[in-house]
Amino acid sequence: MTNLNFYDDKGSVFKYCPKADKKCAFCGESNWNPMTDSKSDKTYLFCGMASGYETRVEPLPECWLDMSKPAQTKYRKQKKAEYEALNPRSLNYKTVSSKRYKKSY
Repeated sequence: MTNLNFYDDKGSVFKYCPKADKKCAFCGESNWNPMTDSKSDKTYLFCGMASGYETRVEPLPECWLDMSKPAQTKYRKQKKAEYEALNPRSLNYKTVSSKRYKKSY
């Protein structure tokens, strides 16, 4: 059965979010590392409201809900560039002759 007690850490649905400095319904944990596309031994906190390539709580500058729309867009673009730099093989490029074209589908 689910424990909805806000003050009990063990078995609670809500996780403590260090960015919001309180328990958050959007905070979850997993051992998946989205930047390397692999599982690890370390457990990470993820923000369910954050969108883009990097949804972990740790690299967020502040709570996603407190960030302005331009700040959210800037963060998404920055993390997309980091992801593409770390994972060049995951890019969807097609080589034709000596030129590289991005696929449109």
